[in-house]
Order: sequence, then C-alpha cells, then structure tokens
Amino acid sequence: MVSGSSIFFMIITIILSIIVPIALIVFLRKKHNISLKYVIVGAIAFLLAVKLLEGSIHQYVLYNNEKTAMFLRQPIAYMLYGGLMAGIFEETARFICFKWILKKDRSFENGIAYGLGHGGIEAFLIAGSMYINNLITAIQINTGNFENLLDKVDNSTAQTLMYIKEQMIQMPSYTWIIAGIERSSSLIIQLGLSLLVLYAVREGKIRYFFLAILCHAVINFPVALYQVNAIENIIFLEEYLVIIAIVILFIIIKTRKKFKEKI
Repeated sequence: MVSGSSIFFMIITIILSIIVPIALIVFLRKKHNISLKYVIVGAIAFLLAVKLLEGSIHQYVLYNNEKTAMFLRQPIAYMLYGGLMAGIFEETARFICFKWILKKDRSFENGIAYGLGHGGIEAFLIAGSMYINNLITAIQINTGNFENLLDKVDNSTAQTLMYIKEQMIQMPSYTWIIAGIERSSSLIIQLGLSLLVLYAVREGKIRYFFLAILCHAVINFPVALYQVNAIENIIFLEEYLVIIAIVILFIIIKTRKKFKEKI
C-alpha cells in the first residue's frame, strides 16, 4: 500500500500547486482589486511563449536535429541553452505583454497578478495536474481497484503499471512534497521577475529587462544541470530554489513602497 504520509504529501503538493495560486488571486482581487486581465494574460503568455514557441524549438534542437541534440548533451552547453532559452522566451513574453497589451494600471499589485497567472498555470501544468493523477493512482492501489486495470490491458502496459505501483509504494514519503516546495519557490521567483520587467517597461529602463533575462537564466542553470544528471542531489536543488525564493520575496517586500511611489 501507498503510505498515508505519502498521500498526505501528495495532497499538500496539490494544494501548493493549484489551491494556493488561486487563493492568492482571490485574496488580492478582494483586497487590492487586482485586474483579472493581468492574471489571464500572464497565463496565456506562458502557454504561448513556453509551451508553444519554446517547446517547438526544444523539440527540434533536442530531438529532431541529431547534431544539436548531441552537442547539447554536454552539461555546460545544455545549462547555457536551457537557462538562456527560458530567460529569453519568458521575459520577452512579459515585456511584450506589459509594453503593448497591458497598458492600463501598471501597478505593483497588477505586476503580482501577472506573475500569479504566469507562475500559477506553470505550477498546475508541471505539478498540479500530475499529482492529481498520482493521488488517484495511490487511492486505487490502496483500495484494490488498481489491480482491476491490469486485467484490461496488454502485457506491456501491465508491466508499466506494475512498475508505477512499485515505485509509488517504495518511494520515501518526503519525495512527494518536493514538487510542491519547488512550485512554491518558482511561483515567488515568477512574481519577482514579473515586477522587474514591469518596472523596466513602466520606467523606460530597458536594462532591467535584460537583467531579468540574465537572472532567469542564472536561476535555471542548476535546474538544467540536474536535468542532464550533472547535479544528482535533488535536495540540494530544492534548497537552492528555496533560498533564491526567500531572497526574492524579501526584495519584493522591501521594494514595494518604492515601486508604488514611482507610478
């Protein structure tokens, strides 16, 4: 059976990845009257910039083109590629939205709203939806319904399902909270980067846009190295992201008043 603590941590990850972003949007809507347009545009911008455009390039460069795929198997090359691609596409999407689409009320609160849309849909797609499936699977395993699936599929699929079952039972329970911590940290980072680009647009200081690209890339470098197994310690990676998120949260809080004064 999947342990109760594992199921508990799955639920916590779902809450952190889905419920918390939604709750923040509702709270800020009531308290600061944030624009839902900023939230929606932030979510759409992420889907278009990351899932459609950046994803298409990744498909070609990392899989379809043998030469580039082989070159990017080198950890440093992949680190630079992955970090810079994320920075360029996501920050450019923010810049375009703040510059030409979201011209009205470029306030601190609406900068947060955009970040919640951008980071919230990312959290849902990367962790939230997957962990809902994980939770359903864990419940099926513990209630015995999972075994019924094995009788309805071919041998190859049955073996895959059995492997999934064994992994869910054997994995340490704390591993199921890691994605939730990562998504919470990433959400805070997305809020900070959104405010940085908004400031660049609002004050006409383009250097802060390029700073956002650089910051995004540097933050993603260890993540890219983990993806190619150059960094194997997931705990180290999560601690790194948590520290970055805490620093950014501190900066957001400390600069809020100054940001609002420069309207």
